[in-house]
Amino acid sequence: MGESFEERQRTIDQQLEKTSQEIAKLAIQVAQTNKQVGGLTSRWGDFVENLIKPAAARLFQEKGIEVKSHLEVRDVKRFLETLERFKKAFPKRKHDRLYGAVAGIKIDERVNEYAIQEGLLLIQPAGDSVIIANSPDFKPRVW
Repeated sequence: MGESFEERQRTIDQQLEKTSQEIAKLAIQVAQTNKQVGGLTSRWGDFVENLIKPAAARLFQEKGIEVKSHLEVRDVKRFLETLERFKKAFPKRKHDRLYGAVAGIKIDERVNEYAIQEGLLLIQPAGDSVIIANSPDFKPRVW
């Protein structure tokens, strides 16, 4: 004779309980992995900024540089707003010429075009340093 209904039900309940415990463990592992990936992404961004900013500092005396690992249009827009507010925030600099520059490891063509249209300098990696990637006839905007 086979198992009784109660025995089969008990076996199913035990399997469901075991599966629930495994799912709970998996959920914890996924949360930990997401946290680690988030930390890695943040550290990558810091690495990119620390890589580009020192080299870019040799190119600019002013600190009008926005650096991202993956530069997007929204980053450029935010940076333009910062440039517009700069001299109000630092009145002692109101007579200084301020140039804006954006830099990134990955810069989409659309972002390049937008930044150039807005008068920003483009800084891109080149070997162990960086270059200004604008065309030789480019005239940067002065804030």
